Amino acid sequence: VFPLNKIFHLWDMLLLGGSSFPLCIGVAILTQLRLLLLKADFNECILLFSELPEIDIERCIRDSIDIFATTPRSCTYREHASDITNYQINNDLDMDPFPFSDLKSERCPRISANEIIELNDLRVQTTSLKTSKHLLIDIRSADEYMKAALPSSVNVSYDKAFDNQIRIVDNRLQQLLEKHRSSVKVVIGNKNHKQTVDFTNNLIANNHSRVCLLHKGIDVFKTTGMLYVPTPSDLP
Repeated sequence: VFPLNKIFHLWDMLLLGGSSFPLCIGVAILTQLRLLLLKADFNECILLFSELPEIDIERCIRDSIDIFATTPRSCTYREHASDITNYQINNDLDMDPFPFSDLKSERCPRISANEIIELNDLRVQTTSLKTSKHLLIDIRSADEYMKAALPSSVNVSYDKAFDNQIRIVDNRLQQLLEKHRSSVKVVIGNKNHKQTVDFTNNLIANNHSRVCLLHKGIDVFKTTGMLYVPTPSDLP
């Protein structure tokens, strides 16, 4: 619980920031308290938050603004958010409600097809990975990928990416993740949603951050005309 003099500094940001901004403030606070929390057990964590230690409120505001600015908007989608219309332009390409059972199994957020289009300039015809602001990882088989794929995406087959201990064994994937460590990683799957979820969960287990999965999978792009037919040189 913040004292009133600290809440005062946050108030304007809370009013101007949209429905997901409080979540960003929470992440900023947890980041500041990270070392304390890692050393504490559950009961100590409860006491820690009830007696909230000194928080650098200016740093909290800066960090929360940065988190808000760098997080894709659709990743903070909530079905009953007050600004839900901001997420929905085309119902097929935007976020829509999905089962709670799915949410429980996923350790990362989902991103909408529309946001991938906007942030990666997919309306401009190009197949260069350098033009992509996100790392787009297509985990379908090579045969499926060769039939139709998103421009700027790279194919890393689900079956060849990890060993039985979920360690990354695909050298190309490892190199791409290191090169794009600070980028958003979008995992693109097909109708086998469990594979997509497992792949993202495995990336997180290997200490990779900024991971999300494409809502509804690659099929959502079939009617957009944005998919292209890769050449053999696009495969690893």
